[in-house]
Amino acid sequence: MQNQFRFFSILLTSLFFSFTTKAQTAFEDVVYLKNGTIIHGMIIEQIPNKSVTINTKDENTFVCKLDEIEKITKEENENNIQNHSSIDYNKIKKSGYINITEVNFAFGIGDVYRGHNSYGIQTINGYLYNPHISLGFGVGLFADATNGLAFIPLFADLRVYLLKQTPVIPFLSIDAGYALCSRDNNKGGALINHFIGMKAYATSKFAVNFSLGYLMQYDTRNVYYYNNRYTSEIVKTGYLNFKMGVAF
Repeated sequence: MQNQFRFFSILLTSLFFSFTTKAQTAFEDVVYLKNGTIIHGMIIEQIPNKSVTINTKDENTFVCKLDEIEKITKEENENNIQNHSSIDYNKIKKSGYINITEVNFAFGIGDVYRGHNSYGIQTINGYLYNPHISLGFGVGLFADATNGLAFIPLFADLRVYLLKQTPVIPFLSIDAGYALCSRDNNKGGALINHFIGMKAYATSKFAVNFSLGYLMQYDTRNVYYYNNRYTSEIVKTGYLNFKMGVAF
């Protein structure tokens, strides 16, 4: 269990930072001068109201006076455009309907179902309000393979994307809702799942998601008391939840 936890944590963390670094280096500073000269590179010094120093890829350094500059922008570098020529980032959806379908594998780390392995699938239909925020409503099936419990989660999904129009976009998300339970003496309960992930575009209309998070599930269950009577108790358990899926 601890080895599996460590493996998925290291895997997602490594992928997250490597892809985030890649996404960040996909852009460069561009200085447009009033005489028509365009300088591509990285700004290494900026003196307010005086000058801007930019270092180019071939390690030349230019100091441009402020009154010589028409504008300064941050643009996708030419090498990155060539390496990802199959993806037209101008056609990536900036708003509108979205669907996210994911499968998950979870490890029980709470007091009740510690060490239990669980599997699930979910689909989310939602709306992308802008390149950074989406909100949707989802339904799924989440089965605890160890004790035979099956939950049907109904939830709202909020995602915040930290970058836009890059090959890989890191995001933060939270799911909140209620999960019904299949067993007669288990009623299910509230759920909350917060996670960190990344969205990698395969085409301008299709992306693959990977995420790792913590799912907290409540369950109201009937417990045998005495004289053939039952009493109810609410149990809470936590799962380390690894998810992967597609988005379009």
